[in-house]
Amino acid sequence: MALSPNEAAAVLSKSLSLIEKTRGRVEQIDEDAFPTLSSCYARDVLNRALLALAQPESLKAMNSEVLYNRLVQLQDLVDDVEASSSDRISWPLVSYCDTIWEKLFEKEKITPKLFYTVTTEHNYKIVSFSNKLSLRISSLLSSAEIREITRDEKIYSLHLASLEDANLPLYANIGHEFGHALYDAMEDSILRLLVDEFLTVFRSLFADVGTGDPDQVKRRRRRVTSVIIAFAKELFADLVGAMVGGPAFLLSLYEMGWGGTKSTWSIRLSVREQEIRAYPSDNFRLNCLKQSIGLDAFEKNAVEAFAFLATPVLKEMSTYV
Repeated sequence: MALSPNEAAAVLSKSLSLIEKTRGRVEQIDEDAFPTLSSCYARDVLNRALLALAQPESLKAMNSEVLYNRLVQLQDLVDDVEASSSDRISWPLVSYCDTIWEKLFEKEKITPKLFYTVTTEHNYKIVSFSNKLSLRISSLLSSAEIREITRDEKIYSLHLASLEDANLPLYANIGHEFGHALYDAMEDSILRLLVDEFLTVFRSLFADVGTGDPDQVKRRRRRVTSVIIAFAKELFADLVGAMVGGPAFLLSLYEMGWGGTKSTWSIRLSVREQEIRAYPSDNFRLNCLKQSIGLDAFEKNAVEAFAFLATPVLKEMSTYV
């Protein structure tokens, strides 16, 4: 139901007030409190977006309800930047992780920017901050205006589990999250490898869903493809995590699965193909890693390294992995 002119004006007025309030939050963020300059880039992109949304010529073309809805959605991006300050994020961790990040992308033309923030979830995750912002304002501003705001910079935010900030072994999961960003940068090459490896599987699956209404068949095949790609993304990120963290990543992945069903493969569908998520079972992922990180050699070396310990219980720790 369309708003009356008075209602639309009221929503627009509230939206303008929220723009100013949000700009105030962004401008009060002290850049000297950031452990990395990438937080400054994220803050500046947010500020440019808010300024663009407040332009009179832009406001004329906007639906006031959509504008208010998107402004509410932008608040979590502001939260992420605010939570990236040094009182939440350890500088030594940033320095160490930045070194790995730069090595992963050293063959790319442009290294994406990365800042660090916290989450209350018992999880680690990486988010394309610049893409998330672009999607939030895509129905309000033109593509040209959005490019001017983001300046085609790729900015990622790495969310660290605040509940586990003292659990150092769990930080090995960061390598997995970096793998997702590396996948984004190398997607075309990785998809070609995936097609080469899974062509027979794709054909078999397409045959299974290839009956009925042609439009539905096309839709089902797209969704099947999206699910397989989502599985592959997770396994690729696991491989990067194993290359970065070695057996430590195996242990951290095992711990992240506590409390869940380790044999279940999960799929989360969405009306948007790009938002479909799928995860292999923990058992499958752990088994794949055992084959890729030289676990037998690690265990042999660990037994030798622990041999001098006097306490039997400590000696047995060498075979824990």
